[in-house]
Amino acid sequence: MRPVKTIDEPGNSRFPLDLHLDYQQRLYGVITGMEPRKIGLEEADFLQWLTDIKTEEDVVRETRAAKESEALRDKDAERNECLTGLFQEIRQAARSPIVARRESGLLLKTIIDAYKGLQHQRRSGKTAHIDSLLRDLSTAEAAEALKQLEVDTIVSLLRERNEEFKSLREVRSTVAAGANRLAGQAIRKVNDQTLNTIFRYIEAAYIASDNDPDRQVISRLIDQINQRTRESKVSFKRIEGIRKKRLQMKDPAEATDTKAPPKRKRSAAAASASPLMEPTEEAETPQSPPMGTTEAAASSVVPSLGPTGEAETPQAPPSDTATPTADERS
Repeated sequence: MRPVKTIDEPGNSRFPLDLHLDYQQRLYGVITGMEPRKIGLEEADFLQWLTDIKTEEDVVRETRAAKESEALRDKDAERNECLTGLFQEIRQAARSPIVARRESGLLLKTIIDAYKGLQHQRRSGKTAHIDSLLRDLSTAEAAEALKQLEVDTIVSLLRERNEEFKSLREVRSTVAAGANRLAGQAIRKVNDQTLNTIFRYIEAAYIASDNDPDRQVISRLIDQINQRTRESKVSFKRIEGIRKKRLQMKDPAEATDTKAPPKRKRSAAAASASPLMEPTEEAETPQSPPMGTTEAAASSVVPSLGPTGEAETPQAPPSDTATPTADERS
């Protein structure tokens, strides 16, 4: 009987998108090192697989574009900080009692007054206006005044943040231009099916090979595939562990926020005024005596009246002469 050697089940359908792409790329690199005819495949099969992997790369880039949108917001906030700090420094200098400082402040204030509220504008128009502001502040006279007030470093920082913002915006636009591609789940499924088919071809080639050297080469290929599969599984477990730990850290905080308010304690007066009852039952109400009972028996079930007492009823013995309990008698 010919020997059999199998490829480990990858379980890559559960991998997150970045790890899934990395797994596909690593296996493509090791499998295409084998001549396709030795495992029953053709060169066109490898080319099609590579095309699908590149499509998945595009999907991953589109996913990252959403994260780059967050980076754009962060970078815009940094520009706003620079603008606010620069405007405040110049306006304070314009009111300085030091003549040289006040003159430089007044000179620069005439420039920035045209850009009042710039940090609150929409990002699209803000970028062009910041470019215009930087040009106005780059004249020899304005540059000298900036140095006098020691705010030229803020201007340099604003220029740097503005250029970074524009670069991020261009990257996002370039990625968004390739939006008409297969969705992430669809291309993952295609590549998983391709990889599974290639695995079966490799296993079949190992069994069918009549050449021991070729069988040894295929055996080493299977070992290489299994090693990469194990490494990717370890990475997946680590990612899952981090994700679950974050969820566990989040749940107690939510439980604290949604904790029921404490029950209000009843006052002593309210407790004495209301009848005692069992936790799950309603308070008992006095019942009238059955017909035919003696007058004394009837009076014993009638509750005593308050201190206004129109009817005189037996009073409870004082607390110091209370009937001893069973424990006290013993």
